[in-house]
Amino acid sequence: MALIYVPKLIDGMIPFALGAGQCFSAYFVAHGARGWYWSLAAICVIGCLGYVNAEVNARLNPAENDQVLAFYGRHLRILQLSTLLLAAICTALAGFSKWPDEILIALTFVITAGYALTD
Repeated sequence: MALIYVPKLIDGMIPFALGAGQCFSAYFVAHGARGWYWSLAAICVIGCLGYVNAEVNARLNPAENDQVLAFYGRHLRILQLSTLLLAAICTALAGFSKWPDEILIALTFVITAGYALTD
């Protein structure tokens, strides 16, 4: 089962943006936890846009993609919401928490492991 659609410019921009976000994330690992959380929030928003883009592309060709949407439709919605929730959590931790970096670093393991286990 695969989505059938005509690629657009955004289909090429999303992987590039995810790669740039990962580079920022790798940079901020050594320069403070708050920057890492900001970059992770950006990666989550870009990922959500990718999931939305996949759903929109699938809905533009309903004749070819009805079976795929029936199978993955609910899963795509859950992925969209979970990435937005993780982006909101990371934004709150980076921008509004007064916790020291040691606590934020410890939370990275919990967040990463929790998201990996639920995905």
